[in-house]
Amino acid sequence: MARPHPQSKSLRRILAGVGRRALVRTTAALLMLAFGLALPSCAGMAQGAGADVLAIMPGVINRADNKSLRFAMLKYGLESFCQEMLKRGAPLKLADDQPSVGRFYPQRCDTRLIDEEANRSFLVQFSGAGYAWTNITQRIGFDASGVVDYDPDFLLDDATMYLYFRTRHVASTSFRAGMIENAAANLALVLAPGGFAEKFGQQVVAAELTRGFTVIRRGDGTVDFGLGLIEKGKMPFHPYQIKGQAKTVLANERIEVHARQRDFLGPFEVDSEGRALFLTVGVDGAEGVDVMVVPKDAGEQWLSLYIHQPLTTPPAYPPLLADVALSAQPYRKMLPVAKGRYYLVIDNTATAGRIAPPANFFDDRAALVNYAVELGDAP
Repeated sequence: MARPHPQSKSLRRILAGVGRRALVRTTAALLMLAFGLALPSCAGMAQGAGADVLAIMPGVINRADNKSLRFAMLKYGLESFCQEMLKRGAPLKLADDQPSVGRFYPQRCDTRLIDEEANRSFLVQFSGAGYAWTNITQRIGFDASGVVDYDPDFLLDDATMYLYFRTRHVASTSFRAGMIENAAANLALVLAPGGFAEKFGQQVVAAELTRGFTVIRRGDGTVDFGLGLIEKGKMPFHPYQIKGQAKTVLANERIEVHARQRDFLGPFEVDSEGRALFLTVGVDGAEGVDVMVVPKDAGEQWLSLYIHQPLTTPPAYPPLLADVALSAQPYRKMLPVAKGRYYLVIDNTATAGRIAPPANFFDDRAALVNYAVELGDAP
């Protein structure tokens, strides 16, 4: 039986008094479903215990024989896992170095922490809905669920924490297509058991789930994540290099929005009054895209229609922001907003905004979009 390190009790007391800060994001399930988690704030830890605590942590915690201490620290953050997972849609990718081709929105999440000497693991059961794009189906709306058993662990690199979730066992996965945009596709072959949609979904689910994921928690409180196991000291790719601590980075990724498609990003949480969303958007491959911000409730009504019916629709209510980001002209916008949650919608359709791509299905002028969302104080 592994014995706790002598400093285990003092570290437990320190961590128990630290307020948890959401780490957020989702990694690993479905075409690239991603999960995230909540952990104690390193910044709060430094304030509550002094810089000496952070100085001793890497040497103490990275020791392989400190299994009891390491697992005890992970338990503090796992309580908020599902709460945070349900707040945000997850990007769907076919490979790490490719832009996202869709998004998954968790609707149910349950976790179970197995704390036994011979079996310490983190069991996650999830379900939800989303959309993806393929050249055979065009947009495909789907429901998905799964049960995954993760083996959690972490390492410290100075004040940066690398949390590793290695897949121990994939208990089950389910992928059911409910809407196919391309009316010319042979729906009998696409939707039939064992057809294209099922093979497409299950193949990517199985491939991505077995890779696990990494959550990176820096000493300044910022959070990053990547699919697979990222080597200590390295970082995943992001299109924008954002420095400084005046704002909180809510998203920084690359997406692909095909002609007659849109992407619902978020919803992003604004934690108090007197705040603003700071948007950065870059477009390549198309004339431009429409950039819209809508409140969560209105956005979810619009999103549901997008997942379940092939024809795109305009928003039911006027967006809080409706602008155009043109190709080769970096778009930046500061939008003061009230406390609440908001979707950023990148639109490449003719049914909303001012951009109207060709109606010809054989003329797919996909827009490669780099975007970042930051939260800061309104001027």
